[in-house]
Amino acid sequence: MSKYAALKQYLEKQTDRLVVLSFNVIEEIIEAPLPNSAKTHQAWWSASAHPHAQTWEESGYKAVNVGSNQRSKQMEFYDTKLISRQGRVAEHPRINLLLQISRFK
Repeated sequence: MSKYAALKQYLEKQTDRLVVLSFNVIEEIIEAPLPNSAKTHQAWWSASAHPHAQTWEESGYKAVNVGSNQRSKQMEFYDTKLISRQGRVAEHPRINLLLQISRFK
């Protein structure tokens, strides 16, 4: 079982469309330190080919990778059920904005 399974379980219990977690809270949830690459490389959070990213994507959330999140030592996860067939996030302008920004990074 992946050490990130605890993060998946945590996210599965959430009802908010947008979940913001500090790196410290994430480390408490997974009961382990995040690797340095999680704190410096945006791709660590969003690369679906990586098993750790697949773990939280299986929970129905996707990490929003904006450099400012890493600088502020936090990560934002959005509920993927909000994505329309056109690839837009419905009913949440902040998530739409974050997605637009992350596409240019």
